[in-house]
Amino acid sequence: MTILNISEPAIRNNICEIRLRSDSRIIAVIKENGYGIGLVPFYRILKSCGIDFFAVSSPAEAFALRSAGCEESILLLTPELSVNVCEKLLAANIILMLGSLEQADVLKEASRRSKVIPRIHLAIDTGLGRYGFPWDALENLRFCTSGMQVEGCYTHFSTASRSYVKNIRRQNRRFWHALSTLDAMNIPRGITHVSESRAFLSCGDLGCDAIRIGSLLLGCCQKASDAGYQRAVWLETTLYQKMLRHPGDSIGYDGTLIRKKDTLIGLVQTGYRDGVFVGRTDTETPLLYQFLRKSFHRITRKKEGHFVLVNGVSVPVIGKIGMNHMLLDLSGGDFLIGDPVRIEVNPLFVPERVPRVFLSSMEAEKAKPCGVLTGPLGTCPI
Repeated sequence: MTILNISEPAIRNNICEIRLRSDSRIIAVIKENGYGIGLVPFYRILKSCGIDFFAVSSPAEAFALRSAGCEESILLLTPELSVNVCEKLLAANIILMLGSLEQADVLKEASRRSKVIPRIHLAIDTGLGRYGFPWDALENLRFCTSGMQVEGCYTHFSTASRSYVKNIRRQNRRFWHALSTLDAMNIPRGITHVSESRAFLSCGDLGCDAIRIGSLLLGCCQKASDAGYQRAVWLETTLYQKMLRHPGDSIGYDGTLIRKKDTLIGLVQTGYRDGVFVGRTDTETPLLYQFLRKSFHRITRKKEGHFVLVNGVSVPVIGKIGMNHMLLDLSGGDFLIGDPVRIEVNPLFVPERVPRVFLSSMEAEKAKPCGVLTGPLGTCPI
């Protein structure tokens, strides 16, 4: 049986690590069903850790939190252009982002109907080109915010991998330029927040009042473990079968993987239907780097691939991963049928039919990996 383990102690550790690095208020982003671990359970863990501000990406998530008893601040990070839905959001005391003239008209009509003053965070576009008022064209903003309660101002960085930190700092300068424009127009800025998980890891809070943290709460960002954060989610299954393959034997669907020596093969009954190594990593690799990396591996005849932990020992995955199985190279290790297999995945792509198991302190300590994975991992996008 395959399960998705969620370590509550690891989440608490990650919150402590964040607080050691910044006094800024934490806005916990729990969009997309709590990054796949469950919206309401994730909220309850974070609330018990003292988090009092949450952000979601859809009205349904906001309403679900309110139905679960959430009385804390909830920020909707995407624009809602339905007057009827905005009326319901205002009635539920949801903070709305405001990033366009069109959206301002919708909110004003919803406010007129509901008699509720909208609470808003101004979205500033500093380069992502998705949502928000352009940072250098804010002339009409005064008319948009009339009749609304501005409680915050933020931007969402574009995260081009080339010169990442330089790119982030350039966009941050644009954001502060926009804040100066707001000040000159006597528009309140409220709390400011620009750093999401990856930007916080690289650049800190960038002088803002708050930080928007999502995947880092689960320790899923690249290089998070190097900074003291712990991986809080992983798939767990067991070693189902072992078999010996001899030189000349082919392995896999296409039959192109030929064994050159005796190889002990392990079979695990889980695959991409369970979310194994599905989805992109949380960085977009430049084409030149991809070319150089592939060239290096061809020259050195060193193969890339995925690795998992079997009873705490890192072993490579071989052949193509199937819908509900994958093969492991167990050569050189002493493994038994039934040994636990730990697979680090992107929880967003683990289907809901896979049981979620929340581990207590003792259970999480027992499940802590003994080895170190030496190959590419499934990661959680920012």
